[in-house]
Amino acid sequence: MLAIEQGDLRGIVTVSSRAAATEESSIHLVAGEQLTLEELLYGALLKSGNDACVAIGEHIGGTEAVFLHMMNTKALLLGARDSSFANTNGLPHKEHHSTALDLALITREALTNEDFNRIIKTKEKVISYHGRPRGRYLKNTNKLLWQYPWADGVKTGTTNAAGKCLVASATKDGRRLITVVLRSPDRGHDNHSTIKKPGLVAKVKNFHVFERILAKVLE
Repeated sequence: MLAIEQGDLRGIVTVSSRAAATEESSIHLVAGEQLTLEELLYGALLKSGNDACVAIGEHIGGTEAVFLHMMNTKALLLGARDSSFANTNGLPHKEHHSTALDLALITREALTNEDFNRIIKTKEKVISYHGRPRGRYLKNTNKLLWQYPWADGVKTGTTNAAGKCLVASATKDGRRLITVVLRSPDRGHDNHSTIKKPGLVAKVKNFHVFERILAKVLE
């Protein structure tokens, strides 16, 4: 969200050695290669590229530390008071934490942005790949986009510490729902069941109510 608000999607980002060396899930960035900010956002949001997240943060903030300050400030402004972000990609850190409610609040704001919506509902994308003519093929890790016809976002996340997580959205009959599942053995099924639960739309009046319903579904 911040990257889209603060950056030029067509702007060129040069990948640092620090970003390229980021561990776990990545899009295999190479130090010194150049991509557009939009391509990196696809890499981060579709493929959970931790390296892309660091490259984006460094580009927008100048350093990842500055970008993290921007992230935490934005979260507070949105009412996400139980969140603290210690890195750009969600890798385990003792100072990095959030809640289902906070993630829903942040997501609600992000979904007001057309570019963000366009990216998160994309199932497949090819972006440039340094030295390779065919480019990087990215397939969205959010299986709900294939499994549930009204799904239109948002983002998966998995680490050993956090387990399988998913923030999902779906739009039907002019109403959009957001559901957040954390530490789930089957995040796709849990979110799919939550969104499809009979009567759920009528019951959801705010995020507090939605979170309580979600908790009951996952019992």
